[in-house]
Amino acid sequence: MRDKCLIGFGLATGFCVAAVGISGLSASASAEIFRGTWYDHPAYKAMHEVDGATVASIESPEQPRTVPVSDADTAIEAEAATADSANTVSADADTHVLGSGVAVPTSRPRNYIVAQSAGPRRGAESNGSDPSRNVSVAERTRPAFDQKGLRISSFMLDPSLTTDLEFNDNIFATDFGEEGDVILTISPKIDIASMWSRHSLKAGAYTDYAHFFDFDDESHLDYGFFADGEVDVSSTTAVGAGIRYDLTHEARSSSSSAGGTIEPTEFDTLTAYAAASQELNRLRFAGRFEFMTYNYDDGVTSTGVAVDQDDRDRYVLSAGLRNEYAVSPDTSVFVDLGWNERSYDLQPPTVPLDRDSWGYEILVGSTFDISNLVRGELSVGYTSQRFEGASLGNMNGFTARGGVEWFPTGLTTVAFNISREISDSGVPGSGGIFVTNANLNADHELLRNLIISGGIGYSLEEFDAVDRDDINYNLNTGVKYLINRNTEIGASYNFSKRNSTGALSGADHQVNSLLLSVILKL
Repeated sequence: MRDKCLIGFGLATGFCVAAVGISGLSASASAEIFRGTWYDHPAYKAMHEVDGATVASIESPEQPRTVPVSDADTAIEAEAATADSANTVSADADTHVLGSGVAVPTSRPRNYIVAQSAGPRRGAESNGSDPSRNVSVAERTRPAFDQKGLRISSFMLDPSLTTDLEFNDNIFATDFGEEGDVILTISPKIDIASMWSRHSLKAGAYTDYAHFFDFDDESHLDYGFFADGEVDVSSTTAVGAGIRYDLTHEARSSSSSAGGTIEPTEFDTLTAYAAASQELNRLRFAGRFEFMTYNYDDGVTSTGVAVDQDDRDRYVLSAGLRNEYAVSPDTSVFVDLGWNERSYDLQPPTVPLDRDSWGYEILVGSTFDISNLVRGELSVGYTSQRFEGASLGNMNGFTARGGVEWFPTGLTTVAFNISREISDSGVPGSGGIFVTNANLNADHELLRNLIISGGIGYSLEEFDAVDRDDINYNLNTGVKYLINRNTEIGASYNFSKRNSTGALSGADHQVNSLLLSVILKL
């Protein structure tokens, strides 16, 4: 691992030097375009939720940005003159009006099957609602500070480099003998997206190199890449496909993390999908088929004993269909149908349990965009996962997904998200976990380029076939300062705590971390 980390450090350092140099050469560029939004796609987020626990994830970029219709300097001057004034929205669904009256187009996701960046708004928006009526603090366009990118023919290239310095007081997530460390993380990333009026192509790659100053064995190198495309067959029909690969590691705080290993568990995922959508007046149908593989590396203890992780290698087939009806331009109702099959590489008698399973879910819900105060998507239903192993039985119960955003003022966004789903388990003897998550977060724009945020989170992990329940709490707060188009800095504090109960309970722990960040963009 140390060799790979050194290689990653060299690549990241070279990227940093190149990025700084290019930023000086391209300061006068004025062309902008909205950037790819795969990082907001549920498939991407699911890759960082493994075996019921969040693994080390990549910081998502901001929501799509847009280009001024007039000269960039004019938009910058107009924004600076009205930095403390509230935004208004014009009657044109594609125009966002600054306080000075300078109009710039708002970003609109090309299609649900690939972008899906509008989150809870996607149903209503796809049936004609105004996507610019409610704009969250994170989504808001800031012409004086949004990333420019580099235009190459009919494509826009968006490179960036994030450098984090973290102070963590419990890097092994233990309940006694806690060890702290300082962690330097260097994360170059590059995205490229087409600028065509019809169809779209997007691709990107990232690297995360984390160096632990005192505990070098914890240092790791994560990386990944993706590519996807969409064909607009007609104004109401679209098809798309994509592929993604990630090599990452399992966080020490994960309930499935192998204990006693001298290095974090590495694993890779490969995802391929195909999707299509069709609109018929007020009706809309969107389908998706996905294939995903997981491959875990074995661990080694300090005494040289191998910790076999091959019993967690698997593939997952899944298919989903959304049937949606637009009640009004601002509201829709839908039925989501989902199916999955999970197949593990190793079977008895090589391993004690047959953890193969198949499952389904049925949800009924609604998307809504109510006046200038609330927008969201909420759904509830029933889910079931049926295991082949006799001792594992079946998991059945209530399921839910959704998110609601509240806009008490034009400068404040409060978001609530909830989910309850079945996830695979990495705990011996357990086939799955019922995971319930609830999060409340708020962003406030003190100035156009100064944003403060905070949030609280709760999750309950109920393990199947074993006596264990985990409750996780999270508290975070942060501030982000946008210096210019090319640079932003930030600071954040995060507190997490786990209480594990039952005969096979895991270790309780709590972790405090302070993060300082610098982001360079072209």
